[in-house]
Amino acid sequence: MKPAKVEVYYLEVPFKKSFEHASSKRDITGNLITKVILKDGTVGYGEGVPREYVTGETPDSATRILKKHFIPKFEKQDFTYFGDCVEWFSNLKEYKKQGVVYNSAKCSLELAALDAYGKLFERPVSYVGKVLEIKKEQPQDKHYSYIFSLNKKINKSYALILYGYGFRDFKFKINESLDLFQIVDFNRHLRRRITKGNVTLRVDANESLEDVNIRDVKTILLDLEKLGVTYFEQPFKKGSEKKLKDLKYDFIPIMLDESLCSVDDVKRAIDEDYVDAFNLRISKNGGIIQTLKIRQLAVENNYDYQLGCMVGETGILSAAGRHFVNIVSDALFVEGSYGTHLLQEDITQQNMTFRFGAKIKPLQEDGLGIDIDEEVFEKYALKITDFYYKNSFKL
Repeated sequence: MKPAKVEVYYLEVPFKKSFEHASSKRDITGNLITKVILKDGTVGYGEGVPREYVTGETPDSATRILKKHFIPKFEKQDFTYFGDCVEWFSNLKEYKKQGVVYNSAKCSLELAALDAYGKLFERPVSYVGKVLEIKKEQPQDKHYSYIFSLNKKINKSYALILYGYGFRDFKFKINESLDLFQIVDFNRHLRRRITKGNVTLRVDANESLEDVNIRDVKTILLDLEKLGVTYFEQPFKKGSEKKLKDLKYDFIPIMLDESLCSVDDVKRAIDEDYVDAFNLRISKNGGIIQTLKIRQLAVENNYDYQLGCMVGETGILSAAGRHFVNIVSDALFVEGSYGTHLLQEDITQQNMTFRFGAKIKPLQEDGLGIDIDEEVFEKYALKITDFYYKNSFKL
């Protein structure tokens, strides 16, 4: 079956409350939604989250690369079974130019295609694992992590509510001020549970310690270790990874995020051995297929990884994350499915927001297993492009 049409939308859904980290403060999404329509009318949706401070993409540049590079290649395909689609995207290379990796653009198209062809051939997206011959380990119950916005005050009742809700892993944001009041307060509220190993804490600097003296960074790492922090994420800017060698082995494990967008980034990190773990994100890493490949590189070389998320993901990427965990369940931590906990409204009919217990529930339906709420979608989406095959782009 050939594709008949691709539509690309820019989506802006307001947040219920702003979310801040060292690189950005957001109160609205800014996502690309790709809609693939097949010849028989089957429709699939995909999502990418272009962030200039992560992959270098902007919504405009990501859309342009979709138009000029990815969609023209995709239009020529005629898939006869779901595995054809998986294998084609598995062989589709990243597009990189002038330091920008157009992975959110690639992700948006890939997820839309997998959703459409999954429905057509009656396969869930998690069937990707079988096509790629990924060994299925013993299923494990996985729970979502909770991420605090920068400088958010956390009182004891709020900490206990989150614990009672089912969260057992918590991530905190810091910046160059090196203010640890959030973590100190949280440790005080749940100290006994942290000491017993029932709760894990992590810290993400989002590249903000680039200009901080390395001795001060080491002091902070020692302080964080005393507070029960188990991983420290992306202290320095992309390109400064060699500085991380001064932190390895003697301090809590270091995790890469913004420095880890492309497959080449992963190979370099492994070859030069300057970190302990990787933060994988489906949009940042170019779709579920390439993220699975990066995960394979990690585990084959004895690196831990977590499955992270982008701020402002809708139910589309939340569903993709659940399929990822259904394929492989060895991630240290899993972030995502914030849905209407953060967004004023989500665009999927199914409620993809984490539920009481924070347990990750697999999706078994064909495709991504979600349907779009057209009324909500039309409220927040701006159509950027139509692409009619054998015709031209209509802006």
